[in-house]
Amino acid sequence: MRGVYNVKKKSGMTEPFDRSKVAGGVVRAGGTAEIAEQVATEVEAWLPTAAVDETVEAEQIRLKVIEVLKQIDPATAASFEAFKKVAEAGGV
Repeated sequence: MRGVYNVKKKSGMTEPFDRSKVAGGVVRAGGTAEIAEQVATEVEAWLPTAAVDETVEAEQIRLKVIEVLKQIDPATAASFEAFKKVAEAGGV
């Protein structure tokens, strides 16, 4: 049985890991549903190695998504990464 993992947000709040958020972010960045599912599966499989007390920082998940995307769809990886930069600049 897989453990239940929590995501610690930048605000300090925690929420349960939701693979659909990973997949949705990949699709919004231009990835296909198949790529989104593959990325979500790889991130979910990686969680046990990254979690401390069943909790992973949201930024760690974002970086893992980018790492996986760079291997399978570099254009979507660049788009996914660019969204964060726009958001940080106050554009979104």
